[in-house]
Amino acid sequence: MSDLEVDHKEIQLDHVQKWQNIVDNLADIMGVADALITRVDHPYLEVFKSSNNQDNIFHESYRVELTGHYCEEVIRNDKKIIISNALQEVKWKNYPEAKNGLISYLGLPLKWPDNSIFGTLCVHDTKENNFSQKLQILMDQFKELIESHLKIIYQNEEVIKTSDKYKTIFNKAPIGIFKTTSKGKVSSINPTMAKMLGCSSVAEALEYYQNISQDLYINPERREEFIYRLENKAEVKSFEYEAVQINGSRIWISMNARISKRFKDGSYEIDGFAFDITESKLAEERLRKQREELQIAYEQLTAYSQEVTAMNEELDESMQEIRNYNKRFTNMINIVSNLDESYRNDDKSFLSYLLKSAISIVPEADYGMIVTFENENCDFIDSVGHDVLLLRRCELKKEIFINNSNSDVYTSAEYPIKFDYLSSKEKIFSKALKPISRSIYINITIRNNVVGRINLDIAAGSNKDFTKNTKQLLISFATLASSFFSFQQYSKLQKGFNKELITSTTKLLEIYDGYTSGHSENVANLAIKIAETMGLSKKAIEDTYWTGMLHDVGKLLIPLEILNKKGPLTEEEYELVKNHPVWGYLTLSKSDTLGHIGKYILHHHERWDGTGYPDNLCGDEIPLVSQILSLADSWDAMTSNRAYRDALPKEAALKEIRNNRGKQFMPEVTDVFLKMIDSWQ
Repeated sequence: MSDLEVDHKEIQLDHVQKWQNIVDNLADIMGVADALITRVDHPYLEVFKSSNNQDNIFHESYRVELTGHYCEEVIRNDKKIIISNALQEVKWKNYPEAKNGLISYLGLPLKWPDNSIFGTLCVHDTKENNFSQKLQILMDQFKELIESHLKIIYQNEEVIKTSDKYKTIFNKAPIGIFKTTSKGKVSSINPTMAKMLGCSSVAEALEYYQNISQDLYINPERREEFIYRLENKAEVKSFEYEAVQINGSRIWISMNARISKRFKDGSYEIDGFAFDITESKLAEERLRKQREELQIAYEQLTAYSQEVTAMNEELDESMQEIRNYNKRFTNMINIVSNLDESYRNDDKSFLSYLLKSAISIVPEADYGMIVTFENENCDFIDSVGHDVLLLRRCELKKEIFINNSNSDVYTSAEYPIKFDYLSSKEKIFSKALKPISRSIYINITIRNNVVGRINLDIAAGSNKDFTKNTKQLLISFATLASSFFSFQQYSKLQKGFNKELITSTTKLLEIYDGYTSGHSENVANLAIKIAETMGLSKKAIEDTYWTGMLHDVGKLLIPLEILNKKGPLTEEEYELVKNHPVWGYLTLSKSDTLGHIGKYILHHHERWDGTGYPDNLCGDEIPLVSQILSLADSWDAMTSNRAYRDALPKEAALKEIRNNRGKQFMPEVTDVFLKMIDSWQ
């Protein structure tokens, strides 16, 4: 089963119940001796789900050696196997199933998203059976539904891994992070916050601080003022108050907070970040006392204080990004069925395909339509028999449909429409519909919200009627449609997730290294302009941007006193700083999403002449993305203020770039950059 191992208890109960419904429906619809879902446990084959019909001789957890059974052929060849009469074929007649009277067989492989085999979906029969094309299509549809569930299980494992990465960031953040309620209850804090409060552990802090207003605030009125400001603006920045540590000591805290969730009782949850500003407060008090005697010194210190305040405002913006990231851990799991890529990103093509598949599988259906609801409006996606162009012209509301808020299967002798709601559009609507004698319909739902409807009809004058099996099939099609809509929603969430995570990580670095605020974003933006000008592919341009955003992530492992040192570094300190590309590479190398840009980060301090680090690569041995990043990084570093020097004038920086063409920088990248600078001027 390759790298993914999921045992029985990890397959959610609702999937297990749906799988039981699938095998029961298959046995009933196809009229066969049994229907099974098996799974491979080399060298055995286990019956995972078994139909409940009386003729079935298999039971759940039944295990046999895989070798020598019909299912072995399906698994070994990874394809559908059909046996009409095993007794008439030399290859099959001595198989154990044939000897037990199960002479016909239809089996399909079930696969995990990584293309490894889970097991089989199969049926056996005691009589000769050629398994019609419609029955094979039905089996294919159920196979896709089961594999969509396997995708959900697989995706759940990935989300758990991502959650673990977030917890690591939360626990190692160098600032206090907390979550409380408006009633004063502490929900969670990180280790930095616990240490700020003088506690030896998070558990000790949670146990001690039961009521924030009483246990934390020296002046409870400040807590009341904080709540008042939060309720009026939903967010508070740089709110300062005096707090008491667990040992009774007093400290000053500055915090940024926002309302993240509201409860039915009117209370709400608060997310925030805290900074220990005790030393700053003490300094302010000393300055106040010395104001008359040391006016000049006071003015200098005031200027310094204003600079610190400006830096804090920049940090506030970074903290906002991290707060937003904290809110983005939502359930991103439901996956639509494993259809062809041509349908996955096209709602209308998928739903049209679904309707036509339903018409082809349900023999009594002559006509049909599929409708979606959005903001109480109807969108007629497609129809069979009816005039869909006329239907779309009507611009109807959801309310015209009977039973528009339920998820059951309904049948009626006429269209389930409230025609008295149609007014002047009734004539157009009636003209678009074919006369019918029977209609069956089911609503498409997502989390109990009705988002559409599938409707099948029997033509007027026909003696046919919908069967119980048709109702079961319609439920299956509605389930496929619901899975598809859920997949579309959560796919959008996941696309945004990586961007938020990278942005938050970059902001965290800027908080840690106060002198690089905006550096990563500046480098990323300049790098992609160079990449675009050089005509690189869309994928390469995207990789260039994210490499720029994360190129200094390894600096989080450099001690702060070295990173922000104002004087020259010692040789030992410089060697430590030179490790940050390697640390950045190691941080990303095991990521499925970002691992491929790790090598670009590893080599962004290599030089064209081979004198760079860490591997002394030269010339075209250096990845092109790394060469672009090297120039963009150097330009922003030279033109920005640093702890150890002021920014260079633009002309001086350009001279450095020209002098290092063919030495530090790739000639082609240098030429493109210089032309860009000229065009901007």
